Amino acid sequence: MTIGIPDQVKVANPEIYFPSDRLSVNLMTDSFVGEYGDLLNHFYELTKQSKPDYHNVWITTSHLNQQALYLLDLSFE
Repeated sequence: MTIGIPDQVKVANPEIYFPSDRLSVNLMTDSFVGEYGDLLNHFYELTKQSKPDYHNVWITTSHLNQQALYLLDLSFE
């Protein structure tokens, strides 16, 4: 699931979470997935996956300068 967020939206520490014109890829910890399971389940349902569940969540982020967007991509495994 990929989302583009206008870069005018205020984000804490955008230079850490949305590096300019490069990708940041992270595997979410089990504790993060457990804490935010309801929200992640909502996003998972929007992807219309063929598998009934997931075990890992990867998050990819970037600041796309020319498009003035923050990129957020969630991958479920």
